[in-house]
Amino acid sequence: MPSYSKQSNYQSAIYFMLACHSIGSYFFFYTDIEIVFSLVKRKIFSIYSYPNQNPRHCA
Repeated sequence: MPSYSKQSNYQSAIYFMLACHSIGSYFFFYTDIEIVFSLVKRKIFSIYSYPNQNPRHCA
């Protein structure tokens, strides 16, 4: 009985690690996408609003 419970605990720990790894990889993947999108949006916004926002930078 103790060996069976130990084995099931080991299996559940492995499943928990796998689930956490897959969830973490998805989370980091989507976080990277969000960061890239925000950077691209900020770049586009700065390009479009560059002459209006910072006229002294052109001089």
